[in-house]
Amino acid sequence: YGKITDNVNVYSAVSMMFHIMASFTMYFWFAFTYFYLDYSAGRIAKLLISIPMVAEVIFVLINPVNHSVFYVDKNWIYHSGPSRYLLFIIQYGYLIATVVAGIIKVGRCSDKFQKSRYVVVIMYTLLAVVYFSRLIRMHRFIRLAVWWR
Repeated sequence: YGKITDNVNVYSAVSMMFHIMASFTMYFWFAFTYFYLDYSAGRIAKLLISIPMVAEVIFVLINPVNHSVFYVDKNWIYHSGPSRYLLFIIQYGYLIATVVAGIIKVGRCSDKFQKSRYVVVIMYTLLAVVYFSRLIRMHRFIRLAVWWR
């Protein structure tokens, strides 16, 4: 068994991976559905779409230096930083943008088969919002469980 500080570093690394993977998941889901919904985007639009995700990853990667997203103290207590909720806003922003793009496509489409494709994307994204909300709550529960340890 290692020192407690080694385990805290592992817990911090796992928390960082949680934030990065959540960012990638939301971005790639938005990008997939955006192009699945037949939107054509030029190079500049693709770059603009990726800026929030890149900013989020940078926030998480510099977190060990400035603790802007979170930090874990030597007693394994997870503390939120001021930028943590900004990350959640970015992630939910991608999901909301996906739903809005789907609703716009449903409104403009006259073919029933095409409409059903867009409705499926909207419903799946709304389920992802519910699941992601539960994941955030689970992360809070893990923090509480570690605090009670």
